[in-house]
Amino acid sequence: MIQVAALHKSKEHGEKTVNVLRVGDSVFHRAPGGWATAGYYQSKEILAAFESAGAAVRMRAFGRVIQRSPDKANLIDETEMSPSGVEVPSLGIWPVALNWRAAARGLRAHMQDADVIWATLPTMLGLMAIEINGGRKPCVVQLVGDPRRSIAALSGKPSTKLLSIAAAYLVRRAISKADGAIFVSQALRSAYLADPRQRAVVVNESRVRNAQIIHQDTLTEVHRASQGARPSLVYVGRLSPEKGVTVLLKALAAVSRAKLTIIGSGPQRGELEGLAARLGIADRVCFLGSYPWGSDLLELIRRHQCLVLPSFTEGLPLVLMESMSQGVPVIASSVGGIPEVVRHGVNGLLFPRGDVSALAAAIDRVISDPGLRYELALAGLCVAKLNTSEIQYGNAVNFILETVALRSSK
Repeated sequence: MIQVAALHKSKEHGEKTVNVLRVGDSVFHRAPGGWATAGYYQSKEILAAFESAGAAVRMRAFGRVIQRSPDKANLIDETEMSPSGVEVPSLGIWPVALNWRAAARGLRAHMQDADVIWATLPTMLGLMAIEINGGRKPCVVQLVGDPRRSIAALSGKPSTKLLSIAAAYLVRRAISKADGAIFVSQALRSAYLADPRQRAVVVNESRVRNAQIIHQDTLTEVHRASQGARPSLVYVGRLSPEKGVTVLLKALAAVSRAKLTIIGSGPQRGELEGLAARLGIADRVCFLGSYPWGSDLLELIRRHQCLVLPSFTEGLPLVLMESMSQGVPVIASSVGGIPEVVRHGVNGLLFPRGDVSALAAAIDRVISDPGLRYELALAGLCVAKLNTSEIQYGNAVNFILETVALRSSK
């Protein structure tokens, strides 16, 4: 590993601090007395990783700023991370596109004192940051999803297919301009790293800390408590077409014993509620809406016998590790980086994306076999322990610091 001590010296000695500008599609809101975000920004995990690497760091996040505050929001500790961004009236690509001049001005201003740019893809702001930087400062990109499949999942129209091809081209082009690339799965690395000589690493964005993983004795207690209870499934994620929740509802209709909790929000909620009613399963489906990340969410997941993720496309969904960390078996579609984490029949079950019958069979198998549930859950704990935020962000931060050190040595 490249020594990076010359780049970042300890806070105790009052020496150099690394200024990190992280650019992506995070949504920030102005709250009374400060800032808030509807999602969960991993500032604590990132700073802890820099501290473990011996680096003093100042982090600024550039994303989308929306005046309307969400019903549930997480306040931001500005001593950990300073938010900024382009003001847009709503979510989506087009509000950012229509305000690209303001976004470009903001990015240029914040890039001036940045030591390294950490751009998340596929996001419009991430792409803009790489273009504006033009190689002047160290830049690391992080690809968290497949734009080609995400866009194609919206519809089968020729125009959509052309847009997905164009998006994939822009992402590959941006990656080629960076000093280093982080991929959340090997599948994304294989698909988007054009030059095998370019510095790259596979690291996911796990939010689960080692202390949040339940012990095996707790798993055994939870497993015993679920014996004889009505089978209960949980889905956690965005409610949009590419997530395949329609497939899950149709599969649930074929498994009359099970009930389902849906945690998340998105543009498809009304459509999904209507589908549940038409399928005659509305009394077995509970839409909880969005739920803030944290121990309460993990406890909520732990109350269910199985987590189901029926996505049509994924990079590497964090909820898989979160479910495994709580001793809850997972059933997931075999797409993207999911098979890199879920080994069929070992620590979870996989099914072909969009296959309602296969998903229904997998659900029936898990809820009917307590012994299998326990074996899958136990193996899942081992996976969670290898994918803690300490390990994953530690790898990412060391990669970033090494990238900066390489540029500085030239």
